[in-house]
Amino acid sequence: MCESGETFALNPVHFVEPATEELHRACLQAAERITPESSVDEVFEELQSMIPAITRFFDDVLVMTEETALRENRLALLQRIAALPRGIADLSEVMGF
Repeated sequence: MCESGETFALNPVHFVEPATEELHRACLQAAERITPESSVDEVFEELQSMIPAITRFFDDVLVMTEETALRENRLALLQRIAALPRGIADLSEVMGF
């Protein structure tokens, strides 16, 4: 969810940039490996493996574009990533999140 509490729908068909597609693939791979039984260390290892894709995404993509559909799809992807550790670790407690 975003600050307003709104949850956005993710639709990979509407990805425009290669960096967005790369980040989505990294998210899907991490989601396959993170289970409710994963330890906090395992979650952070998965998130750490996503850093290159996350960096490229923020370097190449303007998340808050004026185009509503693109912006909401990009926010949905970020929401999906933020939800990966749900039930295992609260990223809001980590400095920088």
